Amino acid sequence: MKVGKVALGELARVRTGKLDANASSPNGKYPFFTCAINPLRIDTFSYECECVLVAGNGDLNVKYHNGRFDAYQRTYIVEPISESLDCRYLYHFLDSYLIELRKLSIGGVIRYIKLGNLTEAQIPLPPLEEQRRIAAILDKRHSLEEKIKRRGLLQEDLWKAEFVKRFGNPFAHQSPYPLWKLGEIASTSSGGTPRREVGAFFGGSIPWVKSGELSNPLVESTEEFLTEEGLDSSSAKILNPGVVLLAMYGATAGAVSILGIQASTNQAICAIDAHDRLDSIYLADYLRLITPALLAKRIGGAQPNLTQEIIRNILIPVPGEDSQRFYVSFRKQMANVETCFSSSLFAISRLGASFSQHALELGSGLQ
Repeated sequence: MKVGKVALGELARVRTGKLDANASSPNGKYPFFTCAINPLRIDTFSYECECVLVAGNGDLNVKYHNGRFDAYQRTYIVEPISESLDCRYLYHFLDSYLIELRKLSIGGVIRYIKLGNLTEAQIPLPPLEEQRRIAAILDKRHSLEEKIKRRGLLQEDLWKAEFVKRFGNPFAHQSPYPLWKLGEIASTSSGGTPRREVGAFFGGSIPWVKSGELSNPLVESTEEFLTEEGLDSSSAKILNPGVVLLAMYGATAGAVSILGIQASTNQAICAIDAHDRLDSIYLADYLRLITPALLAKRIGGAQPNLTQEIIRNILIPVPGEDSQRFYVSFRKQMANVETCFSSSLFAISRLGASFSQHALELGSGLQ
């Protein structure tokens, strides 16, 4: 007899954390799970269990944890309560289910999912031993992905060291070149979001970049497009290729990318045009380098934000054209190597995602 699918709410307890993001402590003893990909730390814990953590807003992601921790108020804690559900299997199911959750998410600039999106999810439930076998195979796939990511991080360390060597330590404001406030040599602006309920504002030909799309160094495509009417109805504007994009709030705050196409953005993104004073690659790398210090300057309550004023007051060394050109040439060579790693990771991720879905579907059809 075939094994069918079961509503996740019948097999697991789903709840949210209670804290805001400001509750974290850099040297805390326990993990503090927010909607960001990497957990923070905290001095106290409210939960102790084996579970899966699902980001409730922003760029959705899932994490597995077994032990003590605390959680942000928009992070869902999914804890198996049935002995018929393996937690590692649950993790891989929810990881593959992210595609569906993103479709179900609602809201404007920062989209979010509701409790029912998780409790009503239909999970294939093969026998426990089969769940563990599937989970073990998918764990190996994740391990391979992590190895490739670590190699990519070594490349990142290399360009950062080269940048500091050539242009000085940005954290100590030490540089052989003059320091300028970014707002003195570049213009900054943010975009906008047309009203979602007006269908005529979306589905046109104007690419519209959201902050969650700044994970790649170069933005060359977008998930959504605006019509001319939609563009005119909001504060969104057309930006030219080469503009540097910086996410100002949400789970991706601090993410940096370079616009590779003519496009518009939402209001969660600051567009920086250095008017030929700074090469886009040089500027983007500098912003990536100072991201931790920049995020520390955010203002606000439960969801602190970067502002245009904070960004315009960034101090940045301004080398001559030849110095920037030499660094950019080095960086492009590095990018070729990084592309190889990224291509490998993308291929493995696609294969793994396809296999994940296939394995989970097979699990629900066992005889």
